[in-house]
Amino acid sequence: MQTLRIFEAFAGLGAQIKALKKLGNEKGFHVESVGSIEWGINQIISYQILNFGHLKPEKNFTKEQLIEKLTPYTFSFDTKNEIKVNYFNSLSEEKLQRMFPYLYSFVNPLYFRKVYKKSPPNNHTDIKQFTQLPENIDIFTYSFPCVGFSQAGPQQGFDNPQSQLIYEVKRILETNLDKLPKVLILENVPALVGPKFLGDFERWVEFLSTIGYHTTWEVINSANLGSAQNRKRVYAVSILKSVSSEPFKFKDVKQKEIFLEDILDPNLDYRNYNHLLTKHPLGKFTTSFNNITSTRLSNNFSNFNSYAQVFLAQGKGPTLTAQGTNSDLKFYFPEQNTLRIISPKEAFVYMGFDQEDFNLIEQSDLITETQMKLLAGNSISIQALYSIFSNIFDYLNKHNFWLLPHHYKTQSQRKKLSLYELIDIERHKFITTKKLRFYKETIRKYCQNKEIYEPKKWMKIIHSNFKKEGIYSSLFKASRALWDKNFLDRPYYKLGPNGLFIPITLNVLYQWLTKIYFFDLIPQLQTQLTKGEQNDPIQNQNVLY
Repeated sequence: MQTLRIFEAFAGLGAQIKALKKLGNEKGFHVESVGSIEWGINQIISYQILNFGHLKPEKNFTKEQLIEKLTPYTFSFDTKNEIKVNYFNSLSEEKLQRMFPYLYSFVNPLYFRKVYKKSPPNNHTDIKQFTQLPENIDIFTYSFPCVGFSQAGPQQGFDNPQSQLIYEVKRILETNLDKLPKVLILENVPALVGPKFLGDFERWVEFLSTIGYHTTWEVINSANLGSAQNRKRVYAVSILKSVSSEPFKFKDVKQKEIFLEDILDPNLDYRNYNHLLTKHPLGKFTTSFNNITSTRLSNNFSNFNSYAQVFLAQGKGPTLTAQGTNSDLKFYFPEQNTLRIISPKEAFVYMGFDQEDFNLIEQSDLITETQMKLLAGNSISIQALYSIFSNIFDYLNKHNFWLLPHHYKTQSQRKKLSLYELIDIERHKFITTKKLRFYKETIRKYCQNKEIYEPKKWMKIIHSNFKKEGIYSSLFKASRALWDKNFLDRPYYKLGPNGLFIPITLNVLYQWLTKIYFFDLIPQLQTQLTKGEQNDPIQNQNVLY
């Protein structure tokens, strides 16, 4: 059976692997998780349960021992901030015993093998400390936090600390040029490709191009793919040119059409607001172009339109979010004359998960109803992911992906390989590893020759210079940049003729070195170099900054 290997950065509760497994069951291929990065405690618990099953409480250790084993790892309760030192100590021993197996099996391969009786994936909780990707990743997903771009947030873009985590993805890819994933998938809010942030996004796509990817992106509404939810998100698919240089195309793969009537239970008595109907009668319902029917609670119920908004439990619904008023969507059921908010189970189904998925997580009794709804609102539409994975699967089939020499081989498949095929695979790995070493060394020496350094290196140089020369330091003017809160955000700096720092990007250098060192691995580059395209693009150093 064919195998697709997936690695999920910012994994959440695992919407990506669920959608891919769903497609695999229908198309007849196996899905293997080779690793994930996630630090949210509730997300990790849910991910482990949905992918590997329930675990018994860990009673072989004292509470102090359980805490000691978890302390070295980075976890978050709200997915925004690291937990406080006393977090685990504040839990009851009984709850910690139930929580521990899921968290520890996520980060400790030996414990995972012990409790799940399976080979462990390569999981991590701190993306800033993650360095080495597993080999032979077919699909790498990186739906980094949208806080910097969301309309509900301050819209700081890549200056937002959480959204800056995309630079960690950049670092990881640059560090693993010898084992780059075949396909990358990004998901985020549409504002990422809006007028305000499009330039940042285009620079990201350009970076991916320098390391060998071609990228196609599109804003997709999950309601057009069968979902009951209008949820617009931008998706970007990047494919290694060594797989194929043919542009990737998005094509709608629609599943069974689902409407609110199929999800919302009119007889469910969950946090109803019936008392508001008398004091704040509903206005006239109107239907928008995207089949959302809504009105407002009248008599000055709220100055915030979204908080006063009520949706008819028919047709299609609005976007579910993890915070703000759209995390508690209000629905009106005309036949029952009732008004209530969406329940956690309905929120899961609204995102494309199965009721059974919700039931499995609920049975753990580790995550509250409010937290369950937050999990759903922070996730990705299964319908949208299913459509994209279908497109990717068809693309790979079209370009004979399963026959490529670098494609992952199982142990049984490797036994059937000829001596020539084994030599070809091992030679490819050996050559690529050596070339990567020279690639990195060239960058290091070039930067050293041109006195181009990372921010932290400059800080050490300035500190050393001030120790020797004091206020007469030749770097006195440049040192003022250290007080800039954004100083550390730039990858490199060079000292300009006026004594001030000039921010540097090395994308052109990366692109040129990729051609020089890896041209034989990317067929399109062979053609370019054969035609004589060998002029040094970094003769004019202005292209670097």
